This record gives sequence, C-alpha cells and structure tokens, in this order.
Amino acid sequence: MKNLVVLTCMFIAYLPSIFAQQGYSSASVGMTKAKEIIPQPSEIIVEEYINYHTHNIPLPSKNKAVNLDLSWTRGKPFTNDPVLQVGLTTANLELHEIPPINVSLVIDRSGSMSGDRIKHTKQACKEFVQRLRSQDVISIVLFSNGVEVLIPSQKVGNNNAQLLQKIQEIQVGGGTNLNSGLLKGYEQVTQNYQNQSANRVIMLTDALTNTGQIDPSTIVKNSTNYKEDYQIDIAVIGVGVNFNNALSRQLTSSNKSSIHFINDAADIKKVFIDELESLMSPVAKDVKLELVVGDGLAIQQLYGYQADASNNTFSLELDNINNGLTQVLLATFKNDGYNKSRKVRAKLHFYNIQTKQQETIEKVIELPQTYYHNISKKDTEVLKNFTIAQMAQTLKEASIKYHTDGKPQEAQKQIDQVLNTVTLTYNLNKEKDIKFIYDLLAKYRQQLLSYNK
Repeated sequence: MKNLVVLTCMFIAYLPSIFAQQGYSSASVGMTKAKEIIPQPSEIIVEEYINYHTHNIPLPSKNKAVNLDLSWTRGKPFTNDPVLQVGLTTANLELHEIPPINVSLVIDRSGSMSGDRIKHTKQACKEFVQRLRSQDVISIVLFSNGVEVLIPSQKVGNNNAQLLQKIQEIQVGGGTNLNSGLLKGYEQVTQNYQNQSANRVIMLTDALTNTGQIDPSTIVKNSTNYKEDYQIDIAVIGVGVNFNNALSRQLTSSNKSSIHFINDAADIKKVFIDELESLMSPVAKDVKLELVVGDGLAIQQLYGYQADASNNTFSLELDNINNGLTQVLLATFKNDGYNKSRKVRAKLHFYNIQTKQQETIEKVIELPQTYYHNISKKDTEVLKNFTIAQMAQTLKEASIKYHTDGKPQEAQKQIDQVLNTVTLTYNLNKEKDIKFIYDLLAKYRQQLLSYNK
C-alpha cells in the first residue's frame, strides 16, 4: 500500500559545463518581483525560484533526448546533512533546428487588460511573431465577451509585417470569456494539426474570467478533452500582478504544461526571447522520476512536490520536458550507518516525442565517505543553488506566518535569519543569482518591518 507523503521539493541545476536554458518557468518569481506586499503561500513555488537563474548542466549525448545526472554535496551553512541533486537537461537547439510549429496565440482583450497589461501583451506577441519562420503555422484568437479569430490558422510565409500590424491594432473592452477563447484556440490548432509538429496554444491573459463559462473545473475539463484526440500543449502567460494564478495553474497542471508571467520588459525578454525554444520544441511527456534509497539513508526533505512513497522508493510525476530545459530535484538525507547501503538509484521514465517510444534512463550514486570534507568547484555551484532554495523556502514559510497565522513579527525574524546567514557566507556583489532572490526577500522584510512598527 502506497502512502502519500507530503514533502517539500525544489528543482535546481548545477554542473559548470554547457549553458542551457535560464529556468523552466518564471511565473512565481515574476509575480513576487512585481508585488509590493508579501505573496500568498500558494503563489510561492519554490522550484521556480531555483530555476529562474541560469543553470549549467551537461547536455545529453548525441541522439539522446534527456540527460540524467546525480551528485552529492554538503548543505552547510544551512545543514550538515548530505544533499542529493538529480539533474535533468535537454538539448539547447538553435531556432533553425526546431521542426515547424503550429501555434495559436489566444489573447485576452477584455477591459481588465487595459493599460500596461495590453501593452505588455502586444509587445510579447510581437516578439514571438518576429521570430517565427515562414514554415511555421500561426493563428491569433481574441476574446472578451465573445471570440474573434483575428488571423485564421495559416503558414507565416512572408506575412510577419501584417501579423505585427494586426497585433498592434488590438483594442480592449468587455468581459472575460476565457473558456470560449481557449476552445477557439484549440480549434484553430486542429485546422493544421500534424503529428510531426509541436502543436500548442499560447494564451496571454489575466485569467479574471467573468462571463460565459466561469466554473474553473469545467474550463479545465474542456481543455483536457483535447488531449483525448490531439496532442496539443498549452502555455499560459499570466499578465499583471492580479492575474488569476490558481485557475492558470489548474489549466497547465492538468496538461503537465508550462505557466509563465509577464509584468515588464525583463519578463518578456525571459519568456519570449531567452526561453523561446521551450515554447516551441517539446521533447518528452508522461515524465516520472523514481528514487530507490538504500537502507543506510533516510530522506529528510524533498522540496516542493508530493511524492508516492513505498518503503524506500519515492515516485514523482514531472511536467512535460521541452528543449533548452534544465531541471533538478534536490533532497536532504540522514546518514543512518556506515555498514548499510548508502546508494540511491534514480530512474527517469518518459515518452520520447520524436521516436514515439517509452524510454527509461537509470543512474546509481553512492554517498562517499568523504563528502563532509571535500568541497569541489561543483559543490560550490550546488551550494549556491541550495542557498537560493533556502531563501525561497523561507519566503514561503514567512508568507504562511504572515497571511495564515497572523504573525508578522515571526515572519520578519525568519527572513532576518536567512538573510544574515547569506550575508555572512557570500559576497553579494559577485553572486548576482543569489543577490536577485536576496533582494526579493529584503523587500518583503522591509514591508514586515514597517508593519511591525
């Protein structure tokens, strides 16, 4: 009988090798960056903080879809316990190497999208369209009270300028019939559906649905119904600090797809320029990771997910994997004895979209006797990411103390403690990735400090 074990988990990346994508989703971090008050606990997704910065992980060998990599390190100054990192990475393709895509941009033009929201939405769409190739297929759907197909599904050809002009002319007004807009986007993708292409809906919205079908479970069901006959992915681009994060995550989690957030030019650059290949090039789906732990080790924490656990076996279902992706699971362990097995076996199961076959990658790693003493360059990189993870986890716990428990003073003290540890450990002028998350926490510390006065 499997028991559902609620664990905390995070994804990080580590080896100083070949450059890969700058994270796999920016939704949670983007929202945190944009908000002036400490976010709700549900809005703080720890693994998205870890993945926000640039990761260096070995890429797969030639003709391999995914690379699986294991490493031990030491969690000091936060813990003396050994830390295991399970890293995943995919190829970092150039745009011309990606097969043709079939995509529908579904754009929310309701009244709530006025001002900077529609401005940033238009800018993001134009950045995307400018990078499409003549062989790619595009459609553009607008929704407010009703739905309008601005550009029917067609090859881009030499029509980039026309597409850009149409996007620029979009005006806002009316309610938010998200369900109808989403279904129309799926319908447009089916017009030119090809098994060999990446077929995707990219919806840009604040998700503040208020007309038509507004029941979240029905909207999610309508979206997943397309999975029965078509393999159409969805990416939700949340717009504005008040966007409906809960509904957007339901839509993407039901399809194991991606969610992003844009609120300024930096967010747009990250999603539609730096990580464009991730929006355009799927690699694997039905991804499942298993960890089989030797009897000399006991897992203390997995960061951010729920795992099915049976004896010393832990199983995690992961999101679909795209090209240019780095993704790492991190766990801390207790070392229960030197005369027992201290090995961890990792198995990654997935469906390879290109070969249309199920594949499994398996790696085994043993906790070395000397892990307490030898700190290598790789360990330093891992510790950097582990530090970011600790800051993100602290922010989530402080948010619970503030919003749920009504204890702002305890929330401030918790943030103070981790910030002090980071300050004593790092030169923040030389560690820009750590400083980025540090500054987010410092901003909320000031808010809590003002509240406590």
